[in-house]
Amino acid sequence: MNKEEIVEDLIKSIRRFHSRYGSDATIQRFEESILKLNNPRLSCFFAGRITGADINAHQKVVLNSKDIECNINYASFLVEDKMDITDHLNVILESKDPENCFKFTDEVMYYPKIKDKKEKIKQLERIILDGKNPAISYLFAKLKFIRDFIDLKAHEKVILDSNDAQLSYYFAKEIEGADIKAHEKVVLASKDPKLCCLFAGDVKGADIKSHERIVLDSKDIDSWYNFAAKVEGADIKAFEKLILKANNPYYSCLFAIKIKGADIKAHEQIVLNSKNVKENYYFARDIVGADIKAHAKIVIDSKNFTYNFLFAREVKGADIKAHARVLLEQCTEDNNYMYNYDEDYDEISEKLPRESRREIETEDISRKLKLIKKDNH
Repeated sequence: MNKEEIVEDLIKSIRRFHSRYGSDATIQRFEESILKLNNPRLSCFFAGRITGADINAHQKVVLNSKDIECNINYASFLVEDKMDITDHLNVILESKDPENCFKFTDEVMYYPKIKDKKEKIKQLERIILDGKNPAISYLFAKLKFIRDFIDLKAHEKVILDSNDAQLSYYFAKEIEGADIKAHEKVVLASKDPKLCCLFAGDVKGADIKSHERIVLDSKDIDSWYNFAAKVEGADIKAFEKLILKANNPYYSCLFAIKIKGADIKAHEQIVLNSKNVKENYYFARDIVGADIKAHAKIVIDSKNFTYNFLFAREVKGADIKAHARVLLEQCTEDNNYMYNYDEDYDEISEKLPRESRREIETEDISRKLKLIKKDNH
C-alpha cells in the first residue's frame, strides 16, 4: 500500500468518525494537513467524501496540478452540486488530447443543467475532430446525451476515411442516421467473413447477398454456420453443403440442432462417424428422430462416466441399465454425479433446470448414486 492509499484509508476513517461524533475541529485539522501536501489526488478524494470540506481550496490544488484524471473527477462531483466546471474544462482543452476530451464529455457533460452546455461540448468536439482518431470519434458519436449538439456527419467522415471495417460495422449498427451504404462498402471491401456475417445480421437494410457471397467464398466454417443461423434470407442449402463437406462433427451437430430444414441424417452420419462422445450425446438429446441406439453405443463404448450418466438421465429412450453398468464399473469416491460437466461446446450444451431433468429409477443406477452421494453428506 503506497502513501496515498494509506491517507485515503485515514480519510475514510475520519469520515466515519465525523458521522458518528460530529467533530468539525478534527476534520479541519486533518484537512489543513491534506492541503499542505498539495496532492491533487488526495484533495480530490477528501473533497469528494467529506461533508463540509473546503471545496475551493482543494479545487485550487487540483487545477494547479493540471492532472487530467483529477480534474475530470473533481468536475464530475462539482457538476452534481450545480457548481461551475469551466476551469476544469479549460485544463482539458489545454491538453489538446482527443481522448481526454472524450473522457471529460463522458464523465462530466451528462448532467442536463450545465451552463452553456452546447458551447462546452462544441469546444471538446473541435479537438476530437482535429485529432482524426476514428475510435474516439465513434465513442463520442455514440454518447446519446450529446447527440443533439454534435456534428454527426463529421465524425462519420473520420471513420469512413480511416477505412476501418470494424468501426464502420459498429457505427452502422449503433448510430441512428448513419450512412449504411457507405459503411457497408468499407465492410465488403475488407472481405472479412466475420464482419460480413455481423453486418448482414445486425444492420437493417444490409445487402444480404453481397455479404453472403464473401462468406461462402471464405474458408471460415464458423461464419458459414453463423450466417445460416442468424441472417434472415440466407441460402441454407449452400452453407449446409459446405459444412457437410468440411466433415466437422461439432458444426454438423450445431447445424442440425439450430437450423430449421437441415438434413438431419447427413449431419448425423458425420457425428456418428466421428465417434466423438460429446456430439453424440448432444445429437441424441436434442434431435427428434435421432438414432438413439447408434449414439448410445458410442457413448457406452467410450466408458466416459459423465456422458454415460447424462445420456441415461437426459435422453428419452436411453437403455438405463446399459449406462448404469458403465457407471458401476467407473465408480470411485472421486466421481461425483453432480459435478459440472464439460462445457467446451457451450453453444450446444445448455444446462437444463433441475426440475425438468428426468429421474433415473432403476435399481442399478439408484444404488450407484447412493454410493456417490456419500461424499456430499
